[in-house]
Amino acid sequence: MHLEQKPRVNHDGEKIDHSALESDAVIKCTQICKQQFSGKSCAKIVQRLPNNRSHAYEIETNLDVSLRRDKKKREHFFEFMEQVLERRNAVITLPLSKDDERWYLPIFGVYHPRKPNKVRAVFDSFAKFANISLNDELLPGPDLNNKLLGVLLRFWKNL
Repeated sequence: MHLEQKPRVNHDGEKIDHSALESDAVIKCTQICKQQFSGKSCAKIVQRLPNNRSHAYEIETNLDVSLRRDKKKREHFFEFMEQVLERRNAVITLPLSKDDERWYLPIFGVYHPRKPNKVRAVFDSFAKFANISLNDELLPGPDLNNKLLGVLLRFWKNL
């Protein structure tokens, strides 16, 4: 039996019912993919995103002011960004031509009250520009979270 053919099981050893994953979002995604992609063409753009450079620059300016004011936050933020580049979670790319589509992902830093020495960088894909956010354009994946009722029933069953 190949790895792909093995039935998936949850933490209780029960088989996962894949038909339950057929949410409205999955069905919508499948329909859009069938409409947009045919044969060997896999690069058709559904909607061209506006160039949000001015909006991202405004947010970056605010971040710059914040980092200049707080030296400790600046150090933590630079350490975080160095780790992102070292792990290759982000890479420095070649410049784009003026006609290439682009979307700048705004970033800002926050601290958790219990972790004052570690900044958490937030890549804000919900930021809107021209009434569009990156998240608006991405199709949601299937909801893989356990249903609350099922979790509660299994909990009470094991008591």
